[in-house]
Amino acid sequence: MRIRRAMEPPPWGVFLTHRKFDPPARGCEAALARHHLGGTPIITSRTRRDGCRSSAVSDWLGLFHPSSVSTVLKPQRFLVDSAIAALASKTPTIALAQIPARFTLEALRWVRKIFWRTALITFLAVVILAVVAYFHPQPFLCVDSGDVKADVMVVLGGGVHDRPARAADLYSRRDAPAVILTGEGDDIINWRILRDAGVPAGAIQIENKSLTTRENALYTIKLLRAGHYHRVILVTSWYHSRRALKTFEHYAPDITFYSRPSYFGFARADWNRLGTKRRLRWEFLKLPAYCLRYGINPF
Repeated sequence: MRIRRAMEPPPWGVFLTHRKFDPPARGCEAALARHHLGGTPIITSRTRRDGCRSSAVSDWLGLFHPSSVSTVLKPQRFLVDSAIAALASKTPTIALAQIPARFTLEALRWVRKIFWRTALITFLAVVILAVVAYFHPQPFLCVDSGDVKADVMVVLGGGVHDRPARAADLYSRRDAPAVILTGEGDDIINWRILRDAGVPAGAIQIENKSLTTRENALYTIKLLRAGHYHRVILVTSWYHSRRALKTFEHYAPDITFYSRPSYFGFARADWNRLGTKRRLRWEFLKLPAYCLRYGINPF
């Protein structure tokens, strides 16, 4: 009996389980030879029009039954189903030619479904994280590097003048031999607080052009590099410490920064009386704003 290979092996990377099939029905001139050569079926070259051809094709399609297919992705399963339908149709050549376009559409639908599911899960995770951070802001906003020594301290302007008092305390512990005050508006008041606390005038340097945390970093980094400072302690309020530390690290990755914040108004009972709650709201808005506008990662 002369036989020929009906189709090449499936090109979709589907692994088939090898199993034996029953012999074809008797009486068909074009008998179906079932032979496994690497999972590829062999079909006779002649078929009768009385149903033997459809019977042979249906037997061959048994290879692609879901029970015979190992784990496949949805687009791959779509290719298998499309091939089954095409071979079983009256015009298999035309039907097979339409599979690539149908596969592309099905793949796009599958990718879109995965995208929206991922977006929904991400959105819910962000909402839950934001709610937890709002009611428990201390672990999210406050960064303290602990007991460290540095070449200089940078005191950021703002707050309620608790920051220079914290810097004076650190100076008395000899954590850093010099202090840089940054920020326009309260630089003179902060200088006086440091002098009253016993910090010598020769150890204090002032930068009074910056108006934002980002400008604090940009202008102060120039002074740090000019003075050849490599280890720097940042002194600010506890709720501002994360954004300040990440901003300085973003613009000067060659310098090592530490955070030693002031804990004034840290207790929840003092938030309303000292206005800390209002500052917390602004900080939760500024953290993502700095990330989106300047690319500063807050984590």
